[in-house]
Amino acid sequence: MTETASTAPLYRNGSWEETTDVVSTLWDENQDQDYDVVLRRAGFAPSPWTQVGNTDFTLPLALVVYARHGGEEPAFLVEVNPSSSFVHHVYAHQVHDVMDLITRWGPALQAGAVTEAVQQLFQSGPEDQDKSQLVRSLERIARG
Repeated sequence: MTETASTAPLYRNGSWEETTDVVSTLWDENQDQDYDVVLRRAGFAPSPWTQVGNTDFTLPLALVVYARHGGEEPAFLVEVNPSSSFVHHVYAHQVHDVMDLITRWGPALQAGAVTEAVQQLFQSGPEDQDKSQLVRSLERIARG
């Protein structure tokens, strides 16, 4: 029985289209192999080109970007939320496309980082009389 290849969104010159999700397809066929091996077989370097966001946060909104070498396209794989149980793949055609995606999604990543910082301040902050003006201001904002 032949399985159909997975698809994923491809961002190219400001527009979206569908492309074969070669990494997911190879992973489905080779789950006994290390993920690095699957990335290499798909033509991607196994170490990230860049990472934006933090996967250790309570709200782990992050992008991990892998680059292809040798001119094969799409040139970039973007993994969205790589620490969750399900990773979403998005492909970017060229470097200007991946930079555009990072720029467009940056505010959401930044909001996640700020939310995490506020949560950590509330969870591990000193007693009320010793709290900094910043912590008191953030508490007022959080209470509305």
